[in-house]
Amino acid sequence: MRYVLWGGWFLALYGIYEWLFFLLFQQTGDFLANRTYGEEAHTGSWSQVIVVGPFNLLRIKSTFGEPSFFSAAVIPYFFLALGWKRKWLSFALLFCIVFSTSTSGYIGLAFALFLYGLFQKKLNFTIVAILLVCAATIATLYFAYPDTFDSLFTSKINGENGSGIEHQVAAQAMEETTSTFTFMNRLFGIGFGNYYGPVFSNVLINTGWIGLIVYAYAFLKPALLLRTDGGGLAFKVGVLALFFLYYLNLSELFLPTTWMFLGLAYWQLDQQRQGLKVSQFEPPGPQREKISRDSVAP
Repeated sequence: MRYVLWGGWFLALYGIYEWLFFLLFQQTGDFLANRTYGEEAHTGSWSQVIVVGPFNLLRIKSTFGEPSFFSAAVIPYFFLALGWKRKWLSFALLFCIVFSTSTSGYIGLAFALFLYGLFQKKLNFTIVAILLVCAATIATLYFAYPDTFDSLFTSKINGENGSGIEHQVAAQAMEETTSTFTFMNRLFGIGFGNYYGPVFSNVLINTGWIGLIVYAYAFLKPALLLRTDGGGLAFKVGVLALFFLYYLNLSELFLPTTWMFLGLAYWQLDQQRQGLKVSQFEPPGPQREKISRDSVAP
């Protein structure tokens, strides 16, 4: 797990570096992106800027193509850091979520926090503190920077800005496409790669109801069967947050972190089935320390 958590640090630190570089020099400092797709298209790493009062701030996307894609990695990583009691990593990742100014990120974090409290059956100090930070951020935008709040939430939901219009056009295109489907199209789809939109719609249109069942089974099996002890809670919340974001509006299924978290969740499920009390994927805690001490020969 140390390598997975190092990956979380790299994700956070590169994002914070880019944010600070832009804050100081008002130009992107991304030195990893070097690809451009299509004629006159933006690069594979799309740096976006948001105006907050007198400040031009870079929307944190770290090593991902854009802030919304970034939310699909940073949210599962954030709850993994919480589960493994990595305080500073949790703080760094929360900073990245806030300054990604991603509507998907904010909604996904709220959903994941709800699940975290629901599975724990209590609200601890950490969750309350995170909720207060999120509430303070949204309240500050609403009262102090209403134009920014409007661009992030109101205009996007109402389809009044570029992003909102794109989502509405994609939804309309999906409805028009599915209205022409035969029974076999609905069952098997029209072939993988023919439609590009939110992942849930991608799977449904391209691979039909059969593909959607396989997709849902792959994500929901570990999320529903994992227990909340021994590190299972972080993976339950992370995988369910991914499933929710892909249903909401994220359109990129092939992010490496998605498959890493799914793989870790299935590994944890395998450990759980074997009844292992201590695993390399289990976070530190009093019970594990006691077992480790008792297992040492005198």
